[in-house]
Amino acid sequence: MLIIITVLMISIERDTAGNIVPGDNTSQENINTETASQYELMSSNSNDIQSQVIINPGIKTKAKKDLYFLLILDDAGFSKNYEFLDYDRSLNISVIPDTYFAKEWIKKINKQNNHELMMHIPMSAYSIGLKGIYDGISLEKISFLLDKWMLYFAGVKGANNHQGSYATANRTLMKRFFSVFKKYGLYFVDSITIGNTKAYTESKRAGIFALQRHIFLDHIRSESFIRQQLNSCIRVAKQIGFVVAIGHVTTPNLLNILKSYDNEFKRCNIKFLKISDFFALNFLSVSYGGMNENSWHRNLM
Repeated sequence: MLIIITVLMISIERDTAGNIVPGDNTSQENINTETASQYELMSSNSNDIQSQVIINPGIKTKAKKDLYFLLILDDAGFSKNYEFLDYDRSLNISVIPDTYFAKEWIKKINKQNNHELMMHIPMSAYSIGLKGIYDGISLEKISFLLDKWMLYFAGVKGANNHQGSYATANRTLMKRFFSVFKKYGLYFVDSITIGNTKAYTESKRAGIFALQRHIFLDHIRSESFIRQQLNSCIRVAKQIGFVVAIGHVTTPNLLNILKSYDNEFKRCNIKFLKISDFFALNFLSVSYGGMNENSWHRNLM
């Protein structure tokens, strides 16, 4: 069966100094989702991949009581929304390299112990072409970029893709990228910006600890929509024991909405975790390329 999904991608641009700045252009692309049937798609009102709640029913936790919320906040570096650092539940804050405030975000995250630093790696999308990790990029260029970024990403534990509808659907490119990425000892979260993404499967094949996002919280910024998505997060956590959600530090009302769910999170025994802690607890009932808990702890040192 051929499934066509429409994807809304937000472009990024660079200024004359090479810094990434937010773009205003958007475009829609029709794509063939050859892997969509592997997942349970739980959206009742949209064909946009960003609005899909995506679950691989074969991946669950072995935890008996608590439910785990792995919340990634993307796009740190574009602005100074540092108030998220005061949130008392653990967040995974993903900073885009080469953005104006990237180094300040990294510095502030490393000054506290509650939140985890991630790298939000730019990857080419259908709407923006050759940006970040793109089709045809050489192994040497991938190494150059990651080496450059790692020099100032002190304490980084993992990464996820920024955009990447084109790049992550390219299996050859993902094999090439993860053959280099694996040497840094980081985990990877596939943001799933396109239905036929290869990022998750190829990262696992490379022996990397990997996850997929289940839910985007705030690509529609209305309070009612964000609350709808948070309610979906709770349902997914109850179903499989954990949920991987992605929000954005640039969403003005997100922090207050999260705080308003405090009693509901407590009632449902939902604990927010750093993703590295989630892997270290060894709760997932799946295999990751033969790597064991001890090797993961060594990677965290």
